[in-house]
Amino acid sequence: MSAGLDSNNPSQAYQLGRLLAVLQAAQTAALGRVNATITDRYYSAASSTPALVFGALMRGARKHISDAQKAFTKIDASLKLVAPKLWHAELYVLNATNRMTKNSAQDGGGFVRAYWNDPRTYGIRVGVDY
Repeated sequence: MSAGLDSNNPSQAYQLGRLLAVLQAAQTAALGRVNATITDRYYSAASSTPALVFGALMRGARKHISDAQKAFTKIDASLKLVAPKLWHAELYVLNATNRMTKNSAQDGGGFVRAYWNDPRTYGIRVGVDY
């Protein structure tokens, strides 16, 4: 017997265990590290009443799956002119691609609290050095 994934295993318990692992991976991708994982909270109940528990877990998983995001690149740029007479001017753009991405998501005591980056921002800064 070898350790690893056996996608042809007909055992319902094995397949539900795989599903539980996928659900936990979705939770981890969406929330990062949490105090109690799906497996921690539902393993015992899922073993005794799988139809009841997995129905609820699948409904809840939609939220976590949609919360997970792929890797992204955020582009900020600036161009600064420093004059010899103690003044400077700077053109800048933050989030040049204007892509909305989550900076973080946490368990907010029964709901998910997420923080999003700011939209594209651009402008000019002018200053005097003294």
